[in-house]
Amino acid sequence: MNVILEERPIYDTDVPENFIQSGDFLAITRLDGLDQIIGYGTGGIAGHSVMALRFPDERGRDELYVVESQDSWYWPTAGLQRTPY
Repeated sequence: MNVILEERPIYDTDVPENFIQSGDFLAITRLDGLDQIIGYGTGGIAGHSVMALRFPDERGRDELYVVESQDSWYWPTAGLQRTPY
């Protein structure tokens, strides 16, 4: 796969909600072994993907959520889920 991960400083980044648009894609890599097996099979380095979507609340205002489909490996909900940003 020829992927070389270089150590770099980690900064906490607080991305303002208004910077994130509905439909934005987030690629996730967890260094847990499973994602690396997925990468070996796919040739990529991301093992999971999520998307930002806005849903209207009861007052008609858009609320930002992160949506994903997974098998409750890391979270208690299996299948489709949305998590408030």
